[in-house]
Amino acid sequence: MASVMRISDLDRELAARRLCDAASVGVLSVSELEWRLDRVLSAATHGQLEALLLDVPAPRSVRGSPVARWLRAHIGAFLIVNGGLAAIWAAAGFGYFWPVWPLIGWGMLISGHAYAAHLVQEGEKA
Repeated sequence: MASVMRISDLDRELAARRLCDAASVGVLSVSELEWRLDRVLSAATHGQLEALLLDVPAPRSVRGSPVARWLRAHIGAFLIVNGGLAAIWAAAGFGYFWPVWPLIGWGMLISGHAYAAHLVQEGEKA
């Protein structure tokens, strides 16, 4: 039943991305990639997309995706820098806890980044 359901532009985009990933590692030739991309862009149902992706390996795990690596790098930088600021605060005599401001600001940015990465992850699973 799902194979006759209509697809969205996001479905087409994710299928095209999967085909491009397969071509980038040598699973598909350039001519076959072009042929399949033409059909992905004109596909109307899930069944048509599934037929084009049937012999293409499953996408990499999200843990190894560029978005996940990017997020881990930013969280690592956040912890190192803010840990250093807390160490400076402690070495200065534990007065007013001024590192709270970079912690809050950067923490809000990291939270937004994590949420965006979650949305990308959900899109890749679809």
